Amino acid sequence: MLDRFENDQRLAVIWADIELNVQTDANALDIFCHHWQELGLVRCPRCSGESISRNPGEREGECNDCGEACWVTSGTILQRVTLFKGYLAAARFLEEGLTISGPEFSRLTGIPGTSSYNISRKFRVAIADEMPEKALEFSGILLKLLIAKRTQETPANCHPFAEQELIDDIVQNTSDESSDDASDAHCENAEEGYQSDDTLSDYEKVKKVVASLLSDVGLTADTISLKTGIAIGKVIAGLSELELFGDARVEPGGKYFKAYSADQMRHSHVETAQEIIEALNIFVGFIFEYFHRVGRKGVQTYLA
Repeated sequence: MLDRFENDQRLAVIWADIELNVQTDANALDIFCHHWQELGLVRCPRCSGESISRNPGEREGECNDCGEACWVTSGTILQRVTLFKGYLAAARFLEEGLTISGPEFSRLTGIPGTSSYNISRKFRVAIADEMPEKALEFSGILLKLLIAKRTQETPANCHPFAEQELIDDIVQNTSDESSDDASDAHCENAEEGYQSDDTLSDYEKVKKVVASLLSDVGLTADTISLKTGIAIGKVIAGLSELELFGDARVEPGGKYFKAYSADQMRHSHVETAQEIIEALNIFVGFIFEYFHRVGRKGVQTYLA
């Protein structure tokens, strides 16, 4: 990803090129239609013929095979829009992997702010819709730092990221219900569960339970204490020893994560997890720099 100066400089160059060579929205529409026709994407809705006659600058055409009238923008991202020049600019920016926020898009192109935001969002949604079914999934709690805007799903008197916490609780509860009885008993009352192994001391049992909860999703000592029912002092002691021996790592904010050994890091699934986390860290920095945090429901479109 380009740094801020190079990114903005390239945006200005592309927009200047569009301003010079694309005089009107009708010209921009012609560019889109020509591109679609080259790819064989413009077809008659009645006979699926590719031979469509269309006057320059118009979205309505006629099939040369059956005579059916059709709209070349129907069913596309340009359906019912008029600011074709703005959409062309957004497409060019995305093709080059450049970044621009709604307000910056508005200032650069002169398009009203709301329209600029909608153009950017529609492209992100379109990209998200093309995401394969087997795409990797991860908890939105990893992006908790980005969530700063309330929506209708935000509980009253709660921070916006409470939406994600509720979702994760539902997912966790569903997972617990489908697990075996022994696992359910352990999750429901870890204070009792850690006493089941008579070969370990009480302290070792606590440490074992705490270690089992650590993952790539950070947890604070308070959260672990609430989840397990174990006293906060015992949890902190267990976490401190795990960190000392390299089994846990702590980050700013007091969140503890599972630490992987060199041997574990060689396994492909762990490497994949680490790659995802590294990519997400880059993404978090990118959102803070360009968008200054967003709402939970908007995270997916920016991530796409």
